[in-house]
Amino acid sequence: MALASTLSEAELLLKQHEFQFAMLDINVGRGTTFDLATKLTGAGVSFIFASGYGDELALEGRKEGEVVIQKPYERDHLQRAIDQIQKSLNGADADRVTKSKH
Repeated sequence: MALASTLSEAELLLKQHEFQFAMLDINVGRGTTFDLATKLTGAGVSFIFASGYGDELALEGRKEGEVVIQKPYERDHLQRAIDQIQKSLNGADADRVTKSKH
């Protein structure tokens, strides 16, 4: 587990370590974590966003299916978001298996 409080720290951690999962606050300082999220997707790393704004506003222009939890959040909100990611991953695995059989 690693914690970054700036985008540059997060970029450095991504270069130095392999992650299985990430939780990204959408707004960090004066920027957003959208570019970092794109890099995580390219690296095959699952992630969720945390935001103090509504889902539609927070993810305007982002790809469909990205998971956002609203701040302040509680442990069960985080667990539901992680469960949602796992279900989508299991569905993607099932799709790959089905396609490879044809």
